[in-house]
Amino acid sequence: MTMVDFTGGLNIKLGPNLIAQNESVICNNVDLSAGRIKPLKDLVATAQTIPLGNDKFTRFKGNYFSGNLSTGFVEFGGALYKSDSSSVISKTTDGITFYELGLDKPTTKPNTSTSFNISFTLSNISGGDLTSSTYTYLIAYKTDAESIRYEVQTFSTSSTGVRLTISSMANMEYVRLYRMYETKYRYIGESTSGLTIDDLVLDISGKTSTTPYEQALGTRNYVYTYYSSASMIESAPSPASDDLTVDINNVTVSGILPSSDPSVDAINIYRLGGTLTNYYLVAAVSKTTTSYVDTKSDLQVLDNDTLLETENLVKPPTGLLNLTEFNSAIFGSIGSKLYFSNSGLVDNWNADNWINFPEDISGLGATQNGLLVFARNKTWILTGTDLSNYSKYLLSGNQGCIAHNTIKYIENKLLWLSLDGICISNGGNVEIFSYKKLGKLNIEPIISEVYENQYYLFHTTGTLVIDFRDGVRFYTLSLIARGAYYNYTFDKLYILKPSNLGIYEYNQGNKLEFNYKTGWIAENGVTNYKVYKNIYIYSVGVGVVKLYLGDVLVNTLDLVDGFNDIKLPQANTKGYFIALEFTGTNEVVEINMVAEGRQNGR
Repeated sequence: MTMVDFTGGLNIKLGPNLIAQNESVICNNVDLSAGRIKPLKDLVATAQTIPLGNDKFTRFKGNYFSGNLSTGFVEFGGALYKSDSSSVISKTTDGITFYELGLDKPTTKPNTSTSFNISFTLSNISGGDLTSSTYTYLIAYKTDAESIRYEVQTFSTSSTGVRLTISSMANMEYVRLYRMYETKYRYIGESTSGLTIDDLVLDISGKTSTTPYEQALGTRNYVYTYYSSASMIESAPSPASDDLTVDINNVTVSGILPSSDPSVDAINIYRLGGTLTNYYLVAAVSKTTTSYVDTKSDLQVLDNDTLLETENLVKPPTGLLNLTEFNSAIFGSIGSKLYFSNSGLVDNWNADNWINFPEDISGLGATQNGLLVFARNKTWILTGTDLSNYSKYLLSGNQGCIAHNTIKYIENKLLWLSLDGICISNGGNVEIFSYKKLGKLNIEPIISEVYENQYYLFHTTGTLVIDFRDGVRFYTLSLIARGAYYNYTFDKLYILKPSNLGIYEYNQGNKLEFNYKTGWIAENGVTNYKVYKNIYIYSVGVGVVKLYLGDVLVNTLDLVDGFNDIKLPQANTKGYFIALEFTGTNEVVEINMVAEGRQNGR
């Protein structure tokens, strides 16, 4: 029989007599993409280093960032977000400086005051046809803040005319003078800038009349926020100022306290009241401003068209773990609570943005159908777009995730390590994906990564790889890593070695020594007793082959470059099956065996 296909990968769940001919019981450091038994390559050192203990690392805007294995990194919207077990989530947009998400809001309300004084004086003048009498006048005025007020004065004239003198037209839109005539207040005149209005005509019966009324602007309230232009983060607002009755557009806002956060470089002042039914931005002032005079009309404020949108914002909780992006929001967990940002506005976190789960959360993973939320032995799926419609459902009551760092997305599915093995789901049923080939797994994971459509699970005694490039195949590496990172810019996998500062490039060095052992090769079945005469092996390069007859090692031979004609020892040529184990840096291209079955019952 001839063997030329060695691409089946590892199968240790079934007995060695049941696995496919192209599968193996040992498949370590083997490049399955070649078809033949071919070694992978060693690591190559780069010039970069990562501190020991900072085993989780990534690269952003040309710089490396790292932390311990509980550290989370998420790239979203042109920024890198980072979390760890002792800090608030921080972000960088330039790859140099990190800023904490959220700003502490101002804790004291601003003070407000306004000063509006206007007075009116009536006096005698000549030149009219008024007669000596006592007249009643209505003085109506409108301020630049749309406030309409009036007052009534009586005046006894001894001349032929009356003059109204206005103390000031500052902050005034108009002043109108009316006189009671034939039981009605009738129009005398108006000023929009001058300081006097004269009443010279006695008979004003043809003039329009009015009824006294007032239009109060009502009250205003002010709040202020802190803003960081570097991080583009704005705090929640301060408490609102006390109600202030306003007649003119001239309000002093004081008592503004500066922030102690060095990233804050501006203060935003907002107001509510009058025709403004929401808080609108009045002004952005420097971080050292303690008072501001607001002279803007409602219309001018509305022209800015900037609403306050940070009322319910808080800083993310300290110590968020399992950082994950899903549905344009950032998720993390502490204990059994799942916290999340606002969807589409990942820098904004509301105080009520959390969901409680029955058990402590051990990992999070995004799928196309929802966010998988793991406990150690359970899996839920979270669906929806925000807090108003999020729903959680139990997917599995016996398969969870033992480490968030094992979770990776590949082939439109999520992979992770459970107590039984590597599981897989697209948001539907949870399957123990590795069980059919590897049985129950008992490994201590370190970290995982995806590279060239392969899932790498680095653990304390080596590396397990699931190869999706041509079907699904499993194999192992002797590589032990303290950290790993796939750089999509360079399309390279980088590795951190234990007790070594250096960053290494995967599969770029000299050939590794591989180890490959076939299953039981038993042409016509294991019950057919055979005489093995010759084994022919074609090898590229030199290596070693071990020959097993039954389960007994009967010979260890060196392979030469090219054709190898191997004969079993004379005393060890008969058996029910044979197995071959190869080691070295060579490539095994073909195996051909000549065996004769039993004859005449012998």
